[in-house]
Amino acid sequence: MKNYFLPAVLSLIISMLTMAYAASPESLKMQSETDVNSVSQQAQIEPDPAAVHHPIDIALDAAIDKDMSAAGKVAAMADAEKKWNEELNKYYKLLMEKLDKNAQTSLKDTQNIWIKFRDAEFKLLSDIYSKKNDDYRSIAASMHMQIVKARAVILRNLYDELYGVGKDI
Repeated sequence: MKNYFLPAVLSLIISMLTMAYAASPESLKMQSETDVNSVSQQAQIEPDPAAVHHPIDIALDAAIDKDMSAAGKVAAMADAEKKWNEELNKYYKLLMEKLDKNAQTSLKDTQNIWIKFRDAEFKLLSDIYSKKNDDYRSIAASMHMQIVKARAVILRNLYDELYGVGKDI
């Protein structure tokens, strides 16, 4: 499967996460207590194996391999977007069950802002690609899915960092 915009999206997400991590009090303390070589090694971000080989991605690749037509790709990506949205909602609910009141409010506010962002991005994609041919519609469907997937992965990683991988799921 070709994701033309996936490298750019992943690069943006990695850059944002790197900047957020670099500015955190814990990382600043760690940097002052370690030598330059170990800091540079820690700054290297490896792709999350769970996100790279997630069952949703595997199913998406299989569906596209089965039907490589533009309509088949759009349908497969719409299905993957739906599944990523379910994954996103699962981790949102798990976090809301475990976080304290202040963190719950922050998560809820952040999620509402993200929903507005997602809807604005979807509108932009629709405005750009709605009058284009099938190939462009499959690109737009891929971008829709990637937007939802990125948020789902962020929420899952947050949950895993706070509560341990796979705990209480």
